[in-house]
Amino acid sequence: MKVPVYSIAGKKTKTLELPAVFNKEYKPRLIKRAVVALDSNSFQPHGVKPGAGMDTSAEYIGRRRKYRATIGTGDSHLPRTKPGGGGRGGVRKVPQSVGGRRAHPPKVEKILVKKINKKEKRAAIQSCIAATANKKVVQKRGYKLEENKDLPIIIEDSFQKITKTKEALETLEKLGLKNQLTKKQRIVVITENENNSCKNIPGIIVAQANSLNAGILAPGTHAGVLTVWTEKAIKMAGEVYGD
Repeated sequence: MKVPVYSIAGKKTKTLELPAVFNKEYKPRLIKRAVVALDSNSFQPHGVKPGAGMDTSAEYIGRRRKYRATIGTGDSHLPRTKPGGGGRGGVRKVPQSVGGRRAHPPKVEKILVKKINKKEKRAAIQSCIAATANKKVVQKRGYKLEENKDLPIIIEDSFQKITKTKEALETLEKLGLKNQLTKKQRIVVITENENNSCKNIPGIIVAQANSLNAGILAPGTHAGVLTVWTEKAIKMAGEVYGD
């Protein structure tokens, strides 16, 4: 499939044959698994102090005619603290009562990281890359594109030489992305190397073609994020993620 290449002035200059990776099948379930597995690496283990809820003076008084006995008083036979200032003490230690310990508190030993094998991870990235060229998937995320707009959006390599944020913003507007930049939708700019001129534009993520992952191309586990590629980035993606 051939798509047009735009100049920094927003004009079509030539066409480029997309690498085979852009013809991969769109697999939303696999993409979701990859994103969840990636995000799980940032989960912070947490738990309670050992013996939490048991460090109390509460005790169970069950014998008849003993001081503080609860038999015949109409109160449940539960461990209570010593009363202070009149009345009976509060129930502690047991999880089924108000003020008691938690029955099954979180434990730091719990394994939070989700696993995904290398083949599935690679297939998910390939599917995400292919989704950037799928107009239906992109529009499903809420992007409103022109009917004759070809995807993915490819711009000439001179775009990487732009050093000023203002000039980079003007170039993206010339590509017809002005309305998209005012929304909360994320736009990803993929280059051969990091392009600092776009990093300060709100809502834009800059990524390198040889270090893509499902989290970048499918934020929130949903693929089809609007993506701008440079020519060299497209070729690099075909070499790195192709079969």
